[in-house]
Amino acid sequence: MTTADARIDTPPTRREWVALAVLSIGLGLIVLDGTIVGVALPNIIADLHLDLTDAQWVNSLYAVVLAALLLSTGKLADRWGRKGLFLAGLVVFMLGSLLAA
Repeated sequence: MTTADARIDTPPTRREWVALAVLSIGLGLIVLDGTIVGVALPNIIADLHLDLTDAQWVNSLYAVVLAALLLSTGKLADRWGRKGLFLAGLVVFMLGSLLAA
């Protein structure tokens, strides 16, 4: 039996379950953030006097900025550590949400 076979047979540890839960919450925040943009879009349109084309650009630019940040923060995570950057991202997200609220 190889080490890979032994690894498959062992159940996940408590630490692995906690890590999965934390990462799931982080992914949930990304989905929630995208939903908030969709929900807030009518107010954004009214406040900025946008037409439908401009409103579509708001959604598209949100997705483009998110993708660009994923690439750049992935590089930073490789350099500085994934855990620290993940925690820093959560803090920035919470502060931004509080400021936006």
